[in-house]
Order: sequence, then structure tokens, then C-alpha cells
Amino acid sequence: MAPTTGEARLLGIPAGDIGARRRVGYLPENFRFHDWLTGYSLLDFHARLAGISGAKRRARIAEVLDMVGLNGRGGDRIRAYSKGMTQRIGLAQAIIHEPELVLLDEPTSALDPVGRREVRDLIRSLRARGMTVFLNSHLLSEVEMVCDRVAIVDQGRVVRSGRLEELLGGMPELRVTVDRIDQDLLELMAHHGRVLDVRDTTVILVWTTVRSPRG
Repeated sequence: MAPTTGEARLLGIPAGDIGARRRVGYLPENFRFHDWLTGYSLLDFHARLAGISGAKRRARIAEVLDMVGLNGRGGDRIRAYSKGMTQRIGLAQAIIHEPELVLLDEPTSALDPVGRREVRDLIRSLRARGMTVFLNSHLLSEVEMVCDRVAIVDQGRVVRSGRLEELLGGMPELRVTVDRIDQDLLELMAHHGRVLDVRDTTVILVWTTVRSPRG
């Protein structure tokens, strides 16, 4: 899709550039794989697309199957997989090429509690390897357990963002709409809280303290 205005960049590169796409892994919420393939052959196909060759490809497939809990099931056809197993093979194809950024859309939606815990552990292990995981989920408990930073989106706009402990801290948020915004006004507001965002003539800040005018 062509943008109407502005631009998007991934890892400092225009999002449409093939160089950026090679560094990204993606698992959509609703996906379909060729179900006559085995799990191994599916990963082999995606690894070939990523340019992984020879013995390195075979070793990486075995490693990823073990990471997602499908060790010993790579030879089974995908049509024989349960919904949870299909979700796991989807996770595997998203990380087969060791991307720097992984986009996961509702990755635990088809899993039982044990499977959800295993996916949380996998996300933590990816983070430990230096990957950035972008997780989209309506399961707030899952978000709280794995995410460092959170953005809350309402009708296509980010309404709150920050580190998880900041959003869970219970500090009141204040929105002030004025005729105009200048540096003096922002400095005055900074005496009472932390300015989160400035949009046109609206200032959004976390209200941390109230001081007297003489203070």
C-alpha cells in the first residue's frame, strides 16, 4: 500500500526496502501454510528464501524446532498438526533467519496455558539473544509478563506509551488545551509533572505534584 503522506522506517531503512524486510520476521494472527508440507519442509522453504544454505540451514531448522517445542514433530505433515502446533510452526518460520525485529500478532491466541507459558519463555529468550520483539495482543496479562515498553492504541492512535512500570504506576494523566503553546508554558507545566506529548494546542502530562505559585 502506498502512503498518502509521511514515511515509515524499519531499523533506519525505508520500510519498503528489501534490505529492511530481510531483517524482520513476521507472524500474522491469521495465517495459512501449505498443509501437505511437513514442518521441516516448510522451514526449509522459508530458510531458502532467507538465503540460508547447506548444513547451516539444516542445523538452524533443528534448533528452531526445538525452540518452539516441536522437536521430533518436524517430519509430520502440517495437516496433522493441532491448532497449537500450527501456531508453533508459524513462530518457527518467523525466526528461522534470526531477524533483528520480530512482529508477533496474537501469538498465544490458539494455545493452552502451558503453551502460552512456553511462548512467553520463547519471547524472553529471543530478547536475550538481542532480538526486538513487537508483540500485539489483547491479553493484557501476557503483555504485563513479557513486555518492557507498551503502547495503547485507540482507533488507530497511540493514546499512551512508555515503560510498563510507568503505565502501571497509577499516576494521573492531565490533558491541557490552550490557545497557543510556547516554551514558557511548557516549562511552567514541567514544574507540576512530566510532559508526555504535545499535539497542536493540547499538552498531555503525567501529574506528579502540585506546588504553590510561590514555590
